[in-house]
Amino acid sequence: MSGNRKEFPNNWSAIEEAPSEYFDSCTWEEFVLFKLNGWELPSSVQCIIRAENNVTGVVTEHCYQRPHAAQDRLIKYLSTGQHTLTICNSDAIHLLKTKDNDSDTD
Repeated sequence: MSGNRKEFPNNWSAIEEAPSEYFDSCTWEEFVLFKLNGWELPSSVQCIIRAENNVTGVVTEHCYQRPHAAQDRLIKYLSTGQHTLTICNSDAIHLLKTKDNDSDTD
């Protein structure tokens, strides 16, 4: 790995080797509701912006600690009109589409 990237230990083997009695069972519906409605961001993260370029299909993600930096990036993407944006903060997940890509009829 490059010298600038942080490396974090991966403890998957400890989880894989743990007896099944250590884990509570749940139904598929409970699992889906937990994962869809139970996202959490660390306190150091204000928001995450995922931008998909409508022309090239390239997806870029940005993680922000400061709200004004996220706002600047959001304005930059919106000014081009070429991106579908997914914005996640600790309260909600928002999807922003350009009018040309919006297939809903209002």
